[in-house]
Amino acid sequence: MLFQLGAGAFQLCNKVNLYESVNVLLILIIWGITFFRFVPLHFNLDGNRYHRESLRKLVVLNRSRTILWSVVFVLSFLKYIDII
Repeated sequence: MLFQLGAGAFQLCNKVNLYESVNVLLILIIWGITFFRFVPLHFNLDGNRYHRESLRKLVVLNRSRTILWSVVFVLSFLKYIDII
């Protein structure tokens, strides 16, 4: 994730356009979801404490990150093959 953020920021600094802006925005949203939603849920599971609700929330939230990462991948692929 750190490399992805760095690469996205580097690309945005070198060439400001809609693709680069959307790419960095999606990466920042993924980071936000990770740090503000996933980290607290993982702390709930720390120390061998089992919380069924925390596990359920992790699974549901991971779908949103998976979708966003898929969108970033598709956009990157389309950019690579020079469609966008």
